[in-house]
Amino acid sequence: MTPAARIEAAIELLGRIDAEVAPAERVMARYLRERRYIGSKDRRALGDLAYRVLRARARLDWWLERIGPGPGDGLVRPRRSVLAALLLIDGRTPETLAALFDGGTYHPAPLDPDERVLADALAGRSLTDLEQPAWVAAECPEWLWPEFVEAFGAGAEAELGALMGEASLDLRVNTLKGERAAARTALAEEGIETAPTPLSPLGLRAAGRPGLSAGRAYETGLVEIQDEGSQVVALVTDARPGMVVLDFCAGAGGKTAREYLAARGVDDATIAAFRLGWAPDSRTALKEALARQDISGQMMVTGGLLKQPEGGGAAYDRFRGRIIFPITDRGGRVVGFGGRALGDREPKYLNSPETPL
Repeated sequence: MTPAARIEAAIELLGRIDAEVAPAERVMARYLRERRYIGSKDRRALGDLAYRVLRARARLDWWLERIGPGPGDGLVRPRRSVLAALLLIDGRTPETLAALFDGGTYHPAPLDPDERVLADALAGRSLTDLEQPAWVAAECPEWLWPEFVEAFGAGAEAELGALMGEASLDLRVNTLKGERAAARTALAEEGIETAPTPLSPLGLRAAGRPGLSAGRAYETGLVEIQDEGSQVVALVTDARPGMVVLDFCAGAGGKTAREYLAARGVDDATIAAFRLGWAPDSRTALKEALARQDISGQMMVTGGLLKQPEGGGAAYDRFRGRIIFPITDRGGRVVGFGGRALGDREPKYLNSPETPL
C-alpha cells in the first residue's frame, strides 16, 4: 500500500469503529480479516495511525471545534480527525497533505476548501495546548473527569497520562517448559530482543513490536503474551494445585459479557460460584492456546472443544462469542460446557456434544 492508501484505509477503519459498539481492537481485527491482501507492514502502519487518532481524540476534537468547522458527523469526522492527527501529531505540512489527498486510486479525496483552511490553521501547532480543559488534555470524557479527580486528586492528570502511551509488549515464561534465561536466549535466536521485567520474575519485555506468532518460542508455549501487572497479580494470589482459580478478565469481549450478566443481576459472587467464563468470538483462539500447551487437535475434537467440519477442513472452536459455564457430573468433575450466545448468533444455547467424558 502507498502512504496515501494507508491513510484512506485508516479513515475507513475509524468510520467503522465510530459506527459500531464493539471494542476498537475487535472492529480492527474484523476489518483486516476481510482484507487479507493487506500485508503485515501495512497492517501495522494502518493500526498505528488509527490508534494515534483514538488516543488523542479529545485533543483532536478540541482543535477541530476551535478552528472549525468542527469534528463533523459520522461520515466526515474520521477524515477530519486523521487530517488533524497528521498535522498535530505527525508534523505534516499542508503541502505534503495536499500531495497525499490527491484523489488517486485508493487515495483520499482532495482537500475541500474548509479542509485547506483547517490544514493551514493547524500547521505547526502542538497537539496539547495550555488553553485545553484538564479533561481534554487528559483524554478523559468530561462527565468522568470529576470521578478521577475525586479518586486521585492532584495526580489525576498524571494517572491518565500514563494510560495514553503505547503499552509495552510483555511476555510470561512458562517455567514448565524452560527458565527465563533460556526463553530469552530462544527469542534472541529468532531476532527478538527482550529484557527481564522489573517486578515479575517470570516476565520478559520485548523491544518494539516483533512478530511472535510465527516463532517457535511462542508456538511451543515457552512464552505467552501477558502484561507484567497481570503476572504480578497472578503471583500474589499464591494459587496452588487443588485450588479453584477465577481468571476475571475483561479482555477479548469479556467486558461485554460482564455487562450482560450485571444487567441481569448476576453479581461477582455468582460468577465465581458457578465458574462462568467467556469464549472469545474467534474460530481459533482456544485451539491455538491449547496447542501451545501440547494438547493435540484430535484430543480437542474428542473432548468436544473443537468441531470438525463434515466436509473436511481444519477443526475450529466450538464455542465462540458465548458466556460459558461448566457442566459437571455428580462428583463435581467437569465433563462438558454450555454456552449462551450474545447478540443474534444461533443457536442461542449450545452444549458440548457426547464425549468419552
